[in-house]
Amino acid sequence: MIRITLPLLLTLLPLCAEEQKAEAKTNPQDPNVRPAGEVVLQFEHRIEIPQIKRFKSEDGVLELFPGDTVHLEFQSKEGKLVDPKVVAKVTHPKRTISFSMTQDKDMTCLSRSTQIQQTVAFDCIHRQLGSEDFYSTQLIPTEKGLASFDSWSNTVWMLRLTNFEITDKSAQDVYEEKIKKREEAKKE
Repeated sequence: MIRITLPLLLTLLPLCAEEQKAEAKTNPQDPNVRPAGEVVLQFEHRIEIPQIKRFKSEDGVLELFPGDTVHLEFQSKEGKLVDPKVVAKVTHPKRTISFSMTQDKDMTCLSRSTQIQQTVAFDCIHRQLGSEDFYSTQLIPTEKGLASFDSWSNTVWMLRLTNFEITDKSAQDVYEEKIKKREEAKKE
């Protein structure tokens, strides 16, 4: 059986002239800006992105749609990696993690890769078509200097990543701690 995967078609809707001019004046080179547009999902369901959005919001939420690739660079302060920000390209690979969200007719995938020599952990929630709710997803953190991949059904069209943490603990230890906290919270 031959399987052909078509690339995600990302169609951008024109922005109004005032929005384009205002954005160009404020941050013409800002890699943290996603233009207004439309995402065409692999099963031909269209979801409008009605306004200019930041990949990473002021409150630290990294929001991804199919077709997005985002590089998150951490700042080095007092020997710790903190304060992640979105950058246009990887210039400091030892303190950057890259996220890529893709979708084909069978599944949605989150790929991440890093050369950070510590475990990169974060929380993840996702939204499926036809739902206004977000659902928690417990992902195994990205192990020191490696790549990781997670997948969902192709009806997942949005991911929100929060609470980024760089730690010397192993990915498995961090994962087990998060599971334990989640189970304790359910009991309360």
